[in-house]
Amino acid sequence: MNNSIEGSGFYVVSSFSEQKKHYFSGTIFNDKSIVIGERGLEIYLKNNEFPDLSGPLDGRFSIIKVTKEIVLARTDIFGQDILYYYIKNNVWAISNSFILLCRHLTDNGERLKIDKDQIDVLKVRHGITQQLVSNDTLIHNIKVLPRNKILKVTKKNKGFNFIDISPILQSQSYIENLDKFFKRTIDINHTLINYFESRVTVDITGGVDSRVVLATILASDVDLSKINFMCSKSVGNDYEVALKLANRYGFNITNKSYIFGQGSQDNLYDLWKLGSLGVYFPIYFPSSSRPQSLLHYHGACGECFRDFYLQPANEYMSHVALGQSNQSALYALNRKIGKALYEIDAPANTKVSMIDYYWNYRSRFHVGRNTHRNLSEYYVTPMASIYLAKAFEQLNELEKEKGSLVLDLFVRCYPDVLNISFDEKEKNYSEIDISKSLKRVASSNEDTDNSRPSKLKVFYELEPRQQRTEKKSSMIDLLILDLEKYSRIVTEFNFFTTEEVQLAMDNVKKSPWNARLGIDASKIISVGELLSLKNIGL
Repeated sequence: MNNSIEGSGFYVVSSFSEQKKHYFSGTIFNDKSIVIGERGLEIYLKNNEFPDLSGPLDGRFSIIKVTKEIVLARTDIFGQDILYYYIKNNVWAISNSFILLCRHLTDNGERLKIDKDQIDVLKVRHGITQQLVSNDTLIHNIKVLPRNKILKVTKKNKGFNFIDISPILQSQSYIENLDKFFKRTIDINHTLINYFESRVTVDITGGVDSRVVLATILASDVDLSKINFMCSKSVGNDYEVALKLANRYGFNITNKSYIFGQGSQDNLYDLWKLGSLGVYFPIYFPSSSRPQSLLHYHGACGECFRDFYLQPANEYMSHVALGQSNQSALYALNRKIGKALYEIDAPANTKVSMIDYYWNYRSRFHVGRNTHRNLSEYYVTPMASIYLAKAFEQLNELEKEKGSLVLDLFVRCYPDVLNISFDEKEKNYSEIDISKSLKRVASSNEDTDNSRPSKLKVFYELEPRQQRTEKKSSMIDLLILDLEKYSRIVTEFNFFTTEEVQLAMDNVKKSPWNARLGIDASKIISVGELLSLKNIGL
């Protein structure tokens, strides 16, 4: 493996390479322990059995277990840290980086074939194409591991199959799953915030998801003065609402910035490629080449619990088509979306089809959902809970559309936070809905023992502090060099025109910079890098 990525959390395991007993990135929680990072798992395993991969594990992670006979691979239930796999003939390979997996396979003689439909999808200029739109990738036979499955590879015959993650939860009721979520979450919050002390950041906004996270923290018996609460002053009414919350609960919005030890710009640029290339196209560069000893609480995955799109898939795709001039690209997108919906048994004309789509695809490929994000700080995402996933499955269609689960979370965790309005009127709950929720979850609030947080065991080794290195070149300079490098090959194969390459170059050079200015460049570099690998076919 390239020395520049050792310790960064990226890995690849395959039938070509000598295999370790396990591979791990991120954070993993159960009812007794919190494991953080590869070194944390090594410490945990000194006195504990390997985590039961079919059990109710939470956190934000990818993990692979290797034995003499089999390989087991999975992510957390929401698939926040994505795994990619390749199985063909007698060859298998798994990685948490798409481009790293492509490099590894071609270096070992595998001939890969570009998925032209997926290239066409990149030409549709719409928010949905700013990341992968399904479990297909730019390469045939390299797929995204479904979020709720364990991949099992049998070494002897190179066979594979998928195992459901959560059969253990089948017998629990909706209220029992809410209770399990509440108890595990306050235990985790209490332990982590006291363990990391002044190295904890919590996003606070006027919206719903950050309010749920705050509600869980308020129920966790922690000193709020230790937390670095952060809120942008430039986004809508966020700061105004956040100040009301701060005044009510006695904390300060500190907006403290941390200084990261970086490593070389070239290494950071390659880490961006490992995390995002071919997967997520707005450009956010990593802040460090090794994980920092910081925690960041975030409301990620909260939108999975309400109707983000407010329409069935067939209507949504009709809106996407408006104003699109490239019809062949639009047809390719429709084929990919149709296949994605078929794989999760979500008929395109049903109201919940786009809720299911968001769960399984759209929510997974954001910038916050890849390994290089862990290099700035470890994300803690309380709403990405296996118990909430199961509870949501137990709701009927109307309850899913109304976002009933989120209201029940407020009532179960800390109902007082509903006394302050959200940043938009339509986000507020009616007194009737709150009353119904109170009746629905009231019995669980009576268990006082279950309302007291417990301290969990933390398995973690503080990362050595890194030295900041002098910036000999900027990330923008490196982007421009790559655009120049790949412009010829992508135009020769007619994947992009010279005008499209020039537009990408012009956008990259604009000031002030923002992540979306890099979307076209990211798409071109993704394709160019693949075409430049040996053993690539069309």
